[in-house]
Amino acid sequence: LVAHNDRRRLLSLVRPWVTMVRLGALDASSFLDTLHNLAWLTLMYADDHELLLHRVWRTLAMIPGNVHSIIEFLLSLASTKRNNRAVALAKRIAAYLSGIGTPDAVDRLVSELSTLSASLHSNRSIDSSPHLFSSSASHALHELLPDVEGAVAPARGHLALMLLATLSFGEAPLLQRHLPVVLQHVLLGLDFPHSLVHSHCRMLLQNLLQVLVVDRVMHAQPSLFLSDRTFLEASAQTTGSGDQIFHDLLRQINKANPDKPQKAA
Repeated sequence: LVAHNDRRRLLSLVRPWVTMVRLGALDASSFLDTLHNLAWLTLMYADDHELLLHRVWRTLAMIPGNVHSIIEFLLSLASTKRNNRAVALAKRIAAYLSGIGTPDAVDRLVSELSTLSASLHSNRSIDSSPHLFSSSASHALHELLPDVEGAVAPARGHLALMLLATLSFGEAPLLQRHLPVVLQHVLLGLDFPHSLVHSHCRMLLQNLLQVLVVDRVMHAQPSLFLSDRTFLEASAQTTGSGDQIFHDLLRQINKANPDKPQKAA
């Protein structure tokens, strides 16, 4: 085993290396080997070396064209493994990308939502993921993420919603132009039977309300928010179906902005 300080020094050498990595220029084998190795390092050592690995992924993501490739890798990885640790790993890496300011991650994830509609119309799931665990370099990561009996891998579209929920607080303004599409799938997801899906849809909706509505109204009219609880606290305590949650949230908005009533369709 490598001592903690030695491991830290070794991990610090990864960041200068990734400054030269342009994922789109790599062949398929090198592409997967690179991202599998970084994912393995994250899964193994992020708890003890969070800041180092956070900087590694952000450095890699800042290189033009790399964000799209990283998001595609995360979608493929977590949607092919029946292990919740794969979803948690994908969310962790997505969180590292939050706040960079690039629309690439948001645009790529929103485009993936179309697979949910296609899946519903065809009454089947869609699996466009490449075989990620065919190379020898992926074996170590595969051993850390074995399939768990009874676990279900999320559909890519649902996984996209989960990653959007993770990104939403830092990248909510970038989601604004996608609101019709995102809200459609969020409201449908609130009634989805899998808790992992509907809990992330609730989180995504709360973050959008907080950043795009509450923060703006609070800045313009701070006196409206001197009550006992905020929109976010109220919505977090709301229970029931997606339709009920949607109408309850509209009522909260109306309370804070009574001069501009909003009617639900």
